[in-house]
Amino acid sequence: MKCNNCGTENLDGARFCVKCGTTFDNAVAPVAPQPESMSAATPQYSAPMSQPQMASTYSAPAQPQTTPAYSAPAQPQTTPAYSAPAQPQTTPAYGASAQPQTTPAYSAPAQPQTTPVYSAPAQTPSYGAASYATQPQQDANTYSAASPYDTTSAYGAPSAPYGTADATSQYGASATPAYGNGYDTTPGYGGMPYGAPAPARICGNCKSTIPDGAFQCQVCGAPATLAVSPQKKKSPVGMIVGIIGGVLAVVIAVVVGLSVYRSSQYEKGMTALENASYSEAYEIFDKLGSYEEAEKLAAYSNAQALLESGKYADAQAAFEKLGSFRDSADMAAYCANFALYDEANGYFNNGEFYKAWLIFSDLSGFEDSYDRAEACVQTPPTKIIEQNPSYVSENAGTGAVNNSTKTYYFEYYDGDVLALSFVVAPLSTTKLLGIKPGLYTIKVYTGPFWFGDADKFGDMSTPVHTESIEIPEYDVYAWEIS
Repeated sequence: MKCNNCGTENLDGARFCVKCGTTFDNAVAPVAPQPESMSAATPQYSAPMSQPQMASTYSAPAQPQTTPAYSAPAQPQTTPAYSAPAQPQTTPAYGASAQPQTTPAYSAPAQPQTTPVYSAPAQTPSYGAASYATQPQQDANTYSAASPYDTTSAYGAPSAPYGTADATSQYGASATPAYGNGYDTTPGYGGMPYGAPAPARICGNCKSTIPDGAFQCQVCGAPATLAVSPQKKKSPVGMIVGIIGGVLAVVIAVVVGLSVYRSSQYEKGMTALENASYSEAYEIFDKLGSYEEAEKLAAYSNAQALLESGKYADAQAAFEKLGSFRDSADMAAYCANFALYDEANGYFNNGEFYKAWLIFSDLSGFEDSYDRAEACVQTPPTKIIEQNPSYVSENAGTGAVNNSTKTYYFEYYDGDVLALSFVVAPLSTTKLLGIKPGLYTIKVYTGPFWFGDADKFGDMSTPVHTESIEIPEYDVYAWEIS
């Protein structure tokens, strides 16, 4: 149908013009113009209603013209728009040629025509240089009214069999069907290049298809700006598979990346452990969690750090929890020995040599325990260890002569009161010691080692000799030891 307002051709049944939007209540179907001198024998045709008419109407010149679009052919009739021949024409828009002509818009005449299509014209300013083959026209049935091809001069006649490239076309593509196969070759419907698929659009109001280039829907009149592109519904199975595949790819990437990171951190922790950087190693392994042996290595590093800081009891407990992991059992024993060693050092520093000696002796072979035990043994001089001032006298005295290689220690008691104590070194004699006359209980001790004035011989529970003696006034009681 042809719009009375703008002259645009529209599809049959359209309610609105695709270009100006005018309703078709006032539209009329276009009627093909008839020449006055049409032969009675020539069938009369009207323009097809199913496709837009692309042909321009030209006046018949007196003789062949070299218009901007065409050149005068050497052979009879090369364009549908030239001078009228003596015989009547069958085309509504062109002049008569020497014999009946067929155009793309009309049905076939009584017999096929072999009129040459076009000769090579000069370069046209409007549509570019055209190179038309001078081959015989195909059977007129090929160019019936329902034919979807446009061979008019306004839009460029095809220069080769249909479907091939047309170098002279305004749009640079081959002549292809206008409707029914998804291609749009008319400027009125979007001006898409010949042969290119026109993108379909769906009316947002009535869901009808809107041709590309239309300003509004031909069915309901809704503006084309409301049109939407049809979306191909995706298969939910494909979407689910895609999502699962994406998730798996992310998970794999994370797992691989995490594995590489943990591996590098694990090696870093091992290096710190080998370098005795126990605190650093503990922090690294603790963050790795359950990776490899990170948990046990973290506990092991922590135990080593406790041992290094002198917290032997805590370190021992930590190693004992690890059981047979690495050298934990040996380290637990080492921590126990180190705890004792540290305790013995405390006694030694306080002058409690006997207690220190006992521990160092038990730790013989651990660290320098043997040497530390020997350091606990003293070589005493002959001297008074303790003397009660209440029992000092200048009229009486006591002493001892030690002819042995042992050290002896003497204690004088008045009841439970210690009146006098002294030590006699091996092979030595004591000086005269003044003591108040009276009855005293004498206790004599000896031993292999002397551990100082406080501990004496260490175990002082049993004296080697006990005797009660009377110290007379103005006399000296001396002991002789051989």
